[in-house]
Amino acid sequence: MKVLDSFGCCVPVCALNFQCLSELVVEDENGRTFETSEQLKEHLYSLLSPLENQENRYAPHSFGDLARYSATLEDRKRWVANWKENAYPTLLRSSKRF
Repeated sequence: MKVLDSFGCCVPVCALNFQCLSELVVEDENGRTFETSEQLKEHLYSLLSPLENQENRYAPHSFGDLARYSATLEDRKRWVANWKENAYPTLLRSSKRF
């Protein structure tokens, strides 16, 4: 659920791998998966470390992979649109029963 909430806000994820997660998280496209704390540490270090630019100087706020992952999520339906289309009508139908 939190993965979908994150994606709905164009936020990529690092998620603990479990069966069926690959249906949501596409490795190195919209996030990364991990199975150990060491793998999570490596992912976070890699994703949050500054990038080097062409002059071999660090670009402190250029998080290349994170930006690329976020860009792949821009075409997905936003959280609010998904809520209005799915959750809201369901709640309305449920409330009419009472």
